[in-house]
Amino acid sequence: MASSISLGITVPTLHDVERCRKDTAEVFRRLELQRQLGRHYETRLKLNSKFEKMVQQYAWLSCQQLCHQVITSFPREVRDMVYSAMLDRGHAFKNVIQLSQAAHERHLGPLSANAAAFPPLICKLGMNETKYRHCWDVKYCGEVFLKELAEMCYREKTFVFGQEDLYLLPMFLGQRLSSPENTSQNAVAPLQQVGRLRLCLRPTGNGWRFTLKTLRFLLKLQRKATIEVILDVNLVIKSGKCDIDRVITIYRPLFPLFASVKSRGHIVSFRYGSMSLGGKVGMSTIPDAVAMRTKWEWADFAQQKLTDVSPRPMIFVVTHILIVLEAFISVEPQKSNKQKRTPSRRDGS
Repeated sequence: MASSISLGITVPTLHDVERCRKDTAEVFRRLELQRQLGRHYETRLKLNSKFEKMVQQYAWLSCQQLCHQVITSFPREVRDMVYSAMLDRGHAFKNVIQLSQAAHERHLGPLSANAAAFPPLICKLGMNETKYRHCWDVKYCGEVFLKELAEMCYREKTFVFGQEDLYLLPMFLGQRLSSPENTSQNAVAPLQQVGRLRLCLRPTGNGWRFTLKTLRFLLKLQRKATIEVILDVNLVIKSGKCDIDRVITIYRPLFPLFASVKSRGHIVSFRYGSMSLGGKVGMSTIPDAVAMRTKWEWADFAQQKLTDVSPRPMIFVVTHILIVLEAFISVEPQKSNKQKRTPSRRDGS
């Protein structure tokens, strides 16, 4: 017990002093442990950072070595098979890439493999999972491998442009290629590589002038391409008759241009946005292979549909529509009337 003096002041005993000393020592011990833990944590962070850098460098070197072996060991034809197999993994890469107004134009044009913005943003948009982003990293793949992989991406993926995104088409195809001084020697040129396009077109308040100006860049495609055109219009079929004349009237200004594109060896097909029977929407879009075939092919196509699919009257109407549209589009404007070939009875119309 602490002793008391006449002034009323409590004097600590030896036990109290010893307990205070132990408490103070415990506080200092804990502080020292915290300082040691802090130093160990900093050391751990430094070691982790150093280890990650070593692993990163090892990953870079390993991937670059593998890519270099692919480049030096195989001809381009075999390398293209490797790139195609890489891009064919649906869980990692999208088969259809949608362009939107948010895409920055400077990422869409021809870019060098050593450019800061490479690869083009359009390639990165085609990824389903970010864990495969190293496939588009020049530090992993090297410039040559990445350039050829990007070229294969342009060839095999389907790039979709809506009417509101159509202004991006010239930049996407490589409008800057017209200025060689702005294009490095090892740039990826979409004009030389693009193989599949899907264009969703609908009438605008300003007519087709801007659309035609933009679509003329399709004439510069250097690789045989498959171009799917979706006419954003509802085709009404009522009492066995359809308003195909209305559709032709609406899109008439575009047909000569697509005929010119087809004459350059490209495959052009058409689909309607929707169809309705008797005013009620109840039929899916026409199959992918449409209007830009020859009339003889459509005759065989019609016969097959009439044989295999029911009800026959509906298929006959749809086939008749496609034959009429094909006949209208496939005629070149400069040919004489004698050279024009319209649907005949042999064509199935």
